[in-house]
Amino acid sequence: MTAKMKRVSIVTLIAAAGTAAFILSAQAQESPLPDLGLPITDPDDIVAVCGGDPSAGEPHFEVSCAACHTLNSDELHGVGPNLYALYGRTAGSAPGYAYSDAMQTAGAEGLVWGRDTLRAFLLDPQSVVPGTSKSPMAGMDDEAYRTDLMTYVRLTTTPPPPAPEDVTIPDTLLAMAGDAPYGEYLSAECASCHVSGQASATGVPQIDNLTREAMILALLQYRIGARDNQTMATVARQLGDEEIAALAAYFSQQQN
Repeated sequence: MTAKMKRVSIVTLIAAAGTAAFILSAQAQESPLPDLGLPITDPDDIVAVCGGDPSAGEPHFEVSCAACHTLNSDELHGVGPNLYALYGRTAGSAPGYAYSDAMQTAGAEGLVWGRDTLRAFLLDPQSVVPGTSKSPMAGMDDEAYRTDLMTYVRLTTTPPPPAPEDVTIPDTLLAMAGDAPYGEYLSAECASCHVSGQASATGVPQIDNLTREAMILALLQYRIGARDNQTMATVARQLGDEEIAALAAYFSQQQN
C-alpha cells in the first residue's frame, strides 16, 4: 500500500443488534486537526480544526480586536476591515475597504487567510505582511489566547453552507487529471454502501453511472455541507482535491 493510499480514512460498515451503523476509522491525530484548506461550515468541525475554546475567545476578541474590526455580514468596516468570511479570503480583498499597499501586495503574491497564516500574522504581522503598519496586539504571544481567539472568529464569521445549486467546481479541480488506479483503491469504501449498476435495496443511489463532473460536484457539495447526509459528509470531508479527482476519474471509466 502506498503512502498516498494510507492517508485516507477508511469508512467501515458494521452491524449491531440488527441496526446498520457507519463509523469513520482513522489514525489517531493530534489536536487540532490538520487544516487542509477546505471550506468548513459545521461548528464542531471548525472547533476541531482550530483547536481552541470559542467561549474563551469571545472576550479576547472584545479586548484585542473589537475596537477596529466587525464580524457579522451586515456590519460595516471599521478602522480595520470587516472579518465576515475571513477564512479562505485573499488578503486585501474585502470589497469596500481601503487596504494598505503592503496588504494589497501580500494578497497579490498569494497570501490567503487560514489558520496557520492568521496565527503567524497575529504573533508577528511584519513576518507575514512586510511593511504593514499593524503591530502585535496584547496577549498574542500566548498560544492558548491566540488559538481561542481564532476559534471564536472562525466560528462567528463562517458563512452558512451554500445551496447545492450554488456550488461550482473550481477550475483547478476540473483541470486535474485524476489518478484512476488510486480512485479504484478508494472506491472499495464506496462499495460498502453503493451497489454497482443499480440503487441499493435501502435506497442508496447508484454512482457508477455518474459523469466525471457529476461525481466531482456531488463530493464537493457534501464536503462543504451543501448536501445533507451525515455519512457522506463525514466521508467527503476526509477527501482532498486529489482524492476527489481520482474517484471521478475511476467512476467515469466504468461507463465505457
